[in-house]
Amino acid sequence: MVGPMSVTWCGLYLCCLAMAGYPVVAGLARGRSRWETLGLCASMGPGLIKICVLNAGVSSCANNVTRSAQPSQGRDTPVGAMNAFRTAVLNGDIATVADSYDTPKDESCRMAYAQAQIANDQLLRAVESRLGHDAGVRFGLWSQRSGTVEPLRRYTADDFRSLASNPNLAEGRIGPNGAWQPLRRGPDGIWRIALGEEQTRPEDVLHMTDLHQKRAALYQELTNELNTGRIRNLYKIIDAIDSQDRAVSMAWGLNQLARDGPALSPDGAKFDATSFDKSTVRGAIGAYFRAFTEHDRKAIAEFFYSAGDPDGKLVAANTERILTVLRLKDAINQKFGNRGESFVSDDVGLVTPADLAWWCDVEQQESDRAIGFFEDNSRVSFRRIHGVWKLDITPASPQTPVEVGNDMEHDSKILDQTTADVLAGKYKELSNVRDALISADVVRKQTGK
Repeated sequence: MVGPMSVTWCGLYLCCLAMAGYPVVAGLARGRSRWETLGLCASMGPGLIKICVLNAGVSSCANNVTRSAQPSQGRDTPVGAMNAFRTAVLNGDIATVADSYDTPKDESCRMAYAQAQIANDQLLRAVESRLGHDAGVRFGLWSQRSGTVEPLRRYTADDFRSLASNPNLAEGRIGPNGAWQPLRRGPDGIWRIALGEEQTRPEDVLHMTDLHQKRAALYQELTNELNTGRIRNLYKIIDAIDSQDRAVSMAWGLNQLARDGPALSPDGAKFDATSFDKSTVRGAIGAYFRAFTEHDRKAIAEFFYSAGDPDGKLVAANTERILTVLRLKDAINQKFGNRGESFVSDDVGLVTPADLAWWCDVEQQESDRAIGFFEDNSRVSFRRIHGVWKLDITPASPQTPVEVGNDMEHDSKILDQTTADVLAGKYKELSNVRDALISADVVRKQTGK
């Protein structure tokens, strides 16, 4: 049954159609009767109304796009930019996160940074959910110290300072442990994180892109393993990330060292010693790196030199010490789940800067002398001997090469016995291995001058 209200609404609808269509139809229906004109109005009205609605919608969308591209959303100040960055990470907004980096200029590299940052945040949430709040705090602090991510927190104006020398540059406490890091304002008025001009070199951009893409993939894999219960230990997560980072960085560093020889293949193909020109410092370090990774006793020994050691006792003892540490590392990896490298390097300090010479920046001071500087301000010395560069491990006076060599031989025997005990299952926890080495008074011997 049709009631009075239905008739009223129908009448209003027809009036609207007629009003919408009349301005057009009136000009087209000259000479037609009033009823024909009204009928055409009612027919054309719906189409015209839809066109108006669509136009209004397109206009609204255009206005929204324009507004989202403006710095008025808060990114026109350093504090606003970093808080917008934080929100984007938490929301998984990869485009905004990538746009928050000023350097490198390569878009694919910035996208890799963004993917790693977001994936790390998702992993952090999984750690907190599955392993508890304290584990989440430890993982967050480790991620910041390792430089894998920017810290995520709410920033205030007090966290930033402008630079009088350049109004488009500022510094913020946005680095690990509140370290000051630069931000740069672009031509669009948006402030962005400046990661460093050194990453504008093509080889550095390729390395950082590869590193962060692999980080993002590993973070996602670890998140899935956490959520499915396959991982229940925070240290396994940290060791997995640390091991991959070291592998990627070492492969990249080896490519740089071997620039006079073949590049490292994607499958990690082994180098021959002839791939390196040892008449250059970088070439000698590259040959040593190959020897180190292959546990090549002869080639490792060829990299070291000591004055006052005609019989080569110190060089031989130093080589044996390096190999025993590597064997212990491999045994711990086998028994305690890929934790060997961090154990021998960080937990008990069995690795010296000289052992990892490929991490230093070399400065040649004389034709036959050079210095290698590390990030922790330690240094090593290089000498050219008969046209070949070697790392000088001559001990400082009053120690003699024979005395230091004897100490190293003593330590190597203890390390070999400890390795055998690890493989035999004598130690239930990795802390037991550390305690045994402390009890045996095995300490790191600094041999570089």
